[in-house]
Amino acid sequence: MFEDELIYNYIDLLDVEDVEQPQEYPLPLVVKEADGCYLFDQHNNKFLDFTSENINQKGNFLDTDLFVSDKALMLETYFQNLTGLKKTYFTSSGLENYKILNNLIKEYLEDNQKTKMLVSATSNNQNNYIINDIGINFIPVNFDTVARSVFTKEVGAVVVELTQISSDITIASREYLKYLRDLCDKNNAIFVLDISSISPLRLVDYFLNYDISIKPDILLVSKGLSRGIPFGAVIVSEKLSDYGYNYPKTGSSIIAYEQVLRLIDDYNKNDLENIVKSSARYIEKSLNELAQKHISVVDVHSYGMLFTVILDVSAYELTKQCFEKGIILEALNPKTIKLSPPYIIGKEEIDKLITILDNVLDKLAKYDRLC
Repeated sequence: MFEDELIYNYIDLLDVEDVEQPQEYPLPLVVKEADGCYLFDQHNNKFLDFTSENINQKGNFLDTDLFVSDKALMLETYFQNLTGLKKTYFTSSGLENYKILNNLIKEYLEDNQKTKMLVSATSNNQNNYIINDIGINFIPVNFDTVARSVFTKEVGAVVVELTQISSDITIASREYLKYLRDLCDKNNAIFVLDISSISPLRLVDYFLNYDISIKPDILLVSKGLSRGIPFGAVIVSEKLSDYGYNYPKTGSSIIAYEQVLRLIDDYNKNDLENIVKSSARYIEKSLNELAQKHISVVDVHSYGMLFTVILDVSAYELTKQCFEKGIILEALNPKTIKLSPPYIIGKEEIDKLITILDNVLDKLAKYDRLC
């Protein structure tokens, strides 16, 4: 059974001297299930596994250089259909994503005799994109004139972090992404979009938070798709599909793949997009009503299912007192809090948040009600 499916025939090598056969992986085996020492393929054929590290417990194994799971194949097909991209490298962390990304960029630049790249990212994440021997210019997001002014013939790649969160939130606009895509096409450069820092549907208009008609050459996604379980993927276009043949395929756990596929299933079958949009509208309405009651709420910004509230009191003290009452918030800076609630949040939980914020603001601002 297994021998008949081998990539090459060892018998052909018996009379050949000093032939070094290349290692061609993964093996012709798609793993559907793991149980103890055994692996099962999609046809329920059973294999005794002697690689050990691939199985931790029943059903929990990693894709490796040796073989790939059927869940990974299902997910790769989904990414291909959704994004129009061709090939996926699965990883178990964002760090591995950036290692693969930087190798791909370096190969492409060397092949096309380019020496520089442009990067639009938060200062906290800029180190992820630094590549030895490749020049780099960091440019602000949504300033196409700046991008154009530094885009010389030596530039071979442009990288954009879609959602940039530091002391504030900035999101790359559709127009800016489209401009950079066109600029790359005209100058034989690759366009990279990093959406790792934001979970699907967070901006509500698109599943992956960007207009997929603006097709990048490399797309980075991370554990936001797998509900926090370690996971990553580097998805590439036809332009780069022949690169990285020798890159290690570390893969991720089957649990992570299953979580991603479950999220996709919810999105396709249960109208998840409209559920999230409805919750986002209710949260925005509730926060704006809170702002109308309190002078200390300066402004409310909505980015879909992501919100910031600008205050005239200490954001740090507010998050501390909310935490003591069972509400976890994040302070972006001394005057701004960020809210990124789970998609399953209901009206009851939202009302609880608003009630606690109302009470805490009364205390911090010494009863600053407008009505």
